Amino acid sequence: MPFFKTFIITTTSILLLTAAFAQMPSTPTAKAPPAIICLTYDDALPSQLENVIPQLNALHLKATFFINSIPGSSDQLGHGSPSLIAWKAAAAQGHELANHTLFHPCPQKLGWEKDVSLETYTLDMLLSEIKTMHAYLDAITGKKKKRSFAYPCNETALNGVDYTAALRKLGVVSYGRTGGDQQSIITDVNHTDDLKMPSWHVMEGTSGEAMIAFVEKTMQSNGLGIFQFHDVGGALFNVSKEAHQKLLDYLHDNAHRVRVLTFSDAVAEMKR
Repeated sequence: MPFFKTFIITTTSILLLTAAFAQMPSTPTAKAPPAIICLTYDDALPSQLENVIPQLNALHLKATFFINSIPGSSDQLGHGSPSLIAWKAAAAQGHELANHTLFHPCPQKLGWEKDVSLETYTLDMLLSEIKTMHAYLDAITGKKKKRSFAYPCNETALNGVDYTAALRKLGVVSYGRTGGDQQSIITDVNHTDDLKMPSWHVMEGTSGEAMIAFVEKTMQSNGLGIFQFHDVGGALFNVSKEAHQKLLDYLHDNAHRVRVLTFSDAVAEMKR
């Protein structure tokens, strides 16, 4: 009965192979860590070009820069604006340039002169300024239908009225970033307003250890933690270059535990 013998041998071989494969160590599929950190920087400050971007690039980390009022000309005939050229390069390197209005209007109570304060604006003026900055960023980085936005001075109201609904209707803003503190970690992005994503406004003199503690809280909650920086090695809400570097080194060394994404990518990823 040759057919029967062949069948027995084939079946036995299959059983032996199956047993062998079962004993082989399995290779786990690498999964992206659920926790996300977003590094954001406001006001297109010189220290961000001089200090922040080189530090980020050295570790291959990407960040979001909320831009307002980049000088568009040089004091040398025939030369482009050094800062404009540098910001265009940052965008080409994969950093996100996002909308922070054109002239950064803030309330008088925060020290703004009356003539340039938020109180002098109408809603049409403010929305027109946001649209103008959107077109300006299009000229720098290429056209986009929508961009992220950060409220100047984290102020979401104009003359006492929240303008988020009008901003949404404008149609050029995808996600909005507001202020917050060290507890501002987002764990349920689907129940957080897309145009009011809280962030930790990092104040002057904050240590690297304190910033790392914020990252660790974010990892423990599998959430989204958004840093809001201004100057790094400068004057406005200044964080030292050394403290900032300590944070970046920690993020780089813990890439298996937390991802670093731009603001737009981070919110979009969390909403999947």
